[in-house]
Amino acid sequence: MRKTLSEQFAHITTGGAVERQLAFFNSCVLPSRQEAEKNWAAFQADPEWQKVKAESEANGPLVDHIDHYFMDPTSYSALN
Repeated sequence: MRKTLSEQFAHITTGGAVERQLAFFNSCVLPSRQEAEKNWAAFQADPEWQKVKAESEANGPLVDHIDHYFMDPTSYSALN
């Protein structure tokens, strides 16, 4: 599964007091949004991931929805 993702640099888990739900954030550094979309599609299609997902959701879904956020580096970022 890791083979379709790029350099990961943060995993943040937080509980929202207002919404009372758990959120998981996974950040990846990729060269473009097109690359991100291509990698996401490859990850979702990966047979190993599909098997693990099906097994972990045997008693119901673990995720309500997935949001994608794209960020651009600032002018002073080391990524530039």
